[in-house]
Amino acid sequence: MGARKLHFLSQLNNENVLREQLDLNQNVTGRLRAKVEEYLYSADIYSLEYVNLEVLADYRAYIEADISLSQSQKRAYRSGLEQFMLTYKALEYREVVNQIDEMGFAIAIRNKTLTYLMMADIKDVAEVTYDTRSSSIIKNFLKEKRNIRVIEDVSINAKGYEALLRHQYKAGV
Repeated sequence: MGARKLHFLSQLNNENVLREQLDLNQNVTGRLRAKVEEYLYSADIYSLEYVNLEVLADYRAYIEADISLSQSQKRAYRSGLEQFMLTYKALEYREVVNQIDEMGFAIAIRNKTLTYLMMADIKDVAEVTYDTRSSSIIKNFLKEKRNIRVIEDVSINAKGYEALLRHQYKAGV
C-alpha cells in the first residue's frame, strides 16, 4: 500500500475514533458540536485523551477569535469542549463525580469544579490539597473560564472549592 493511502486510512480511522468519543455526549449537537470538531481537527487532535487544561484554554481562545460568531454564540460555545470532556471522563472519575454531586452544587459550579478535577487527574476529593486549591494552574483556569463577569465566576468556583474543603474536614481527611 502506498504511503499516501496508508496515511489517509490512518487519519480516517483517527477521525472515526474522535467521532465515537464525541457521540458519547448526546446533549451537544448541531453547530456547537461542529465547532468543537472543527477546532479539534484544526489542532490535529483525534482523541479526547489528548485534551488537557492547555487545550481547553486554546479552544476558548479559538472561539473568542472566531469573527463569524456573535457574542452570545461565543458565550454558548466557550464550554463546548468541556461538556464533551465531562461526559467522556465521567466513568473513569465516577468517585469524584459522586462526591461532588453529594455536595449539591448548582449545575454550573458542579461542571466547572468537575472539569478542573478531571483535567488535574484528581479522582477523589481527598486528593484535593491546599496546594491544589491555591496553585497558579487553578487560578489561570478560573481566569480563562469566564462567562459575563470574571469576578463572579472566580467567586462561584471559590465557593465550590471551599465546600470541598469542608467535605474533606467532615470526612476526617
